[in-house]
Amino acid sequence: MPGRTRLTQSSIDARAGAVLLVANYESDVGYAWWLMENFWNLIARAAAAAGRRTVLAYPKINTIPEIIGNAPIDTVERSFKIRTVDEVLASLRLIRQYGVRSIYLTDWPALHWAYAFWRLAGVKHIVIHDHTPGDRPPIGGIRGMIKRALQNLGIFSAHTNIAVSPYIGQRLTNNSCIPARRCRVVTNGIRIFDHTGNKRAAIRNELGIPSDAILVVLVSRITRYKGVDFAIRALAQLQNDSALRGRVYAVHCGDGPDRQEFEQLARSLRVDSHFRFLGRRNDVHDILCAADIAFHPSNGEAMSLAVLEFMCAKLAVLTSDLPSVSTAIEPDATGLVYKHGDINAAAAQLLKLVNDAALRTQLGEAGRAACRDRYSIDAMNAAFIAAVIPEL
Repeated sequence: MPGRTRLTQSSIDARAGAVLLVANYESDVGYAWWLMENFWNLIARAAAAAGRRTVLAYPKINTIPEIIGNAPIDTVERSFKIRTVDEVLASLRLIRQYGVRSIYLTDWPALHWAYAFWRLAGVKHIVIHDHTPGDRPPIGGIRGMIKRALQNLGIFSAHTNIAVSPYIGQRLTNNSCIPARRCRVVTNGIRIFDHTGNKRAAIRNELGIPSDAILVVLVSRITRYKGVDFAIRALAQLQNDSALRGRVYAVHCGDGPDRQEFEQLARSLRVDSHFRFLGRRNDVHDILCAADIAFHPSNGEAMSLAVLEFMCAKLAVLTSDLPSVSTAIEPDATGLVYKHGDINAAAAQLLKLVNDAALRTQLGEAGRAACRDRYSIDAMNAAFIAAVIPEL
């Protein structure tokens, strides 16, 4: 990684103003925030090249991620909420202190009265990057008319809105009622990793998975919204088939608030010996390459990085047909889908994959090719630089 570009006071173009980046979580949360750290780094380097200062506000600073520490970014511990008048006044003080002219936000409201005050304080560009999950219907009637009028007024809204997938782009225009001219799509991508099976035996031995078993893998936070309980019930249906009993295992990578409840569910359905909760792991890619099927039963996504990593690992992927969840999947070509909420349909598709090794291989190979061609971090960063940097 290039070393940090240090701006001196004489190299800063005060007329251009500073760029403010706002973190929603503490500095060492991790999870999918590596993606935002990647974007913050791109913004900061472009700003430094133009003689502009970049400030990143964390609500709490613990350990600074390496990519941020190496970037031309000044970090500050400052809550940047806008729920009350006092909080908005605090945000205005920060804007004035650093001479902020551009603000880059993640998952903030499409409309808010605070944006008008920021504009009055001299902010020329507000960019919102929307990673929020969920499938939302188009808004019509009086409510839609009001939202569209407020968006067109342009006082209480962002200058530019970034969607992480084409579906989220449609959601911005149809549900948030944002004019299409103010929307950009930068499809999420991942770092393409090598697919190797040389740790398959070791990983399976560590996890107590028989070498000839069919292994299903899930990666997510352990919450009801991510559908982990749905996955346990679907696996239980397969275990009820005497021909499959003992052949199918599942492991879950990740942690979350509902873990104890779902562990109890697995015990009550008598699948706890075949459904393992592994917690947070540093070797997820190796676990993926030791598996045969990936199951992502989430109740909503923006653009799932887990699904992209499943594809990269040549796994046969199974998701629901919700547009936000299956957006990267081409049904029957790079993965299989089932009707959302239909546990019988999900179990049937799982059974199809369990029983058809050739289909698993076909889907896995096609999925990796699609991931490599369409969803690499290099393609994402190029699109981000083209679509977002000029807006700041």
